[in-house]
Amino acid sequence: MRGSLGDIDRYTESVYRGKKMIGRLRSACTRIIHKAYFCVVERRLPLRFIQGKRQVKRSWYKTLELSRKTTRKITVGFGPIISGEHDLHIRKWRIDPIVNCINEISDKYCAGVFFNAEEMQRFDLVVIVREVDGMPAAALHGRIVIYDIVDRPYYTGDIQTIRKTFEMIQEADGLIASSPLHIEDLSGSGKKMVLIEHPIINIRHKDYTKRNDDTLTILWQGFPEHLPRMDILQPIVRRLAKELKKKIILMYHTRMLPKSRGSVRYRPWTAHNWERVLVKSDIGVEIKSLDDAHLQRKPSTKILTYMAAGLPVVCTPSAADRLVIEHGKTGYFACTDEEWYTYLKALAENPGFRQQMGQAGREHVSRHFNIPKIAQKYLDFFDALIKEANEHTKRKKQTVSKRNQ
Repeated sequence: MRGSLGDIDRYTESVYRGKKMIGRLRSACTRIIHKAYFCVVERRLPLRFIQGKRQVKRSWYKTLELSRKTTRKITVGFGPIISGEHDLHIRKWRIDPIVNCINEISDKYCAGVFFNAEEMQRFDLVVIVREVDGMPAAALHGRIVIYDIVDRPYYTGDIQTIRKTFEMIQEADGLIASSPLHIEDLSGSGKKMVLIEHPIINIRHKDYTKRNDDTLTILWQGFPEHLPRMDILQPIVRRLAKELKKKIILMYHTRMLPKSRGSVRYRPWTAHNWERVLVKSDIGVEIKSLDDAHLQRKPSTKILTYMAAGLPVVCTPSAADRLVIEHGKTGYFACTDEEWYTYLKALAENPGFRQQMGQAGREHVSRHFNIPKIAQKYLDFFDALIKEANEHTKRKKQTVSKRNQ
């Protein structure tokens, strides 16, 4: 009997191990399929060696480097570059367009990019954009250093991440905030600070002459890990579809394989299709929970993108979103289920109102958040920090001179 029980235990354990192995194989296959799918649609290779300078267009990087080596202007480095051309990431808002625009409009500064701390030291002034790993304090000395916080967690989250962020804040000569809450939080740091919003980088916008009255598409774009907070919209969308007797699709445009589930559609996001999907949609939505400290400090990237595409927007806003949207005119703030229902219904049942709000939002962001206007804010901040550094050097020399007398 004991032998039989032992055999049963061994059999049970082998079955458990077999199921566990199958689960691992299934997960591995899913990851491979997922990566292969996006490599095909993004027309790129999934190889680790495509890093460093191969992350950017070689001709662009060579042009920047040639300008840096031959210029007599003050050189400004933006980085570190950690993402490639197939992903928008932070660089497509905070690095590439700003660097290009500075080089077009400034007679005083020459902008370039860097990938690591060693390359960073080639510049007179550096803007460290979000990422602080691999940026030792010793490499920062001897130049003016600006830290662009973007959405780097410093308020909540991993302790080590918070510590590294505050070390960079202490070392920096100036801080760029993406949210008014950054200004409030760090007002006691003694650092010179400025709020600089993300620029709009959209090329396309919605053509309201091409109407589709049969189907209404409500769009959300973002990372898959943020999908759960959008779930509250699904029953609201079903309710609206039933009441208005209209086909309404809730489109999740994210890095997931395509699938459909009732009125919900999952469409794979790529750097090649994000604008096309935007302009074919009817309403843009986003939820940044009011009780989430990190989300409330997020920049208004997504909202600006929706509005630049000409979509009317409904969102639970972050502090930065509140500076972009004028409630009731260029978008709506919805913080309860009933508010979501009311505002989505107002837009869903009236195509003319959608067009009016979408175009008002596009005109607003095009006027206030275009690339040249945002780039000028960087240039003004550079001037202020250089002036402050020169005054500090002058006072220091005067002090030394008095002591020698």
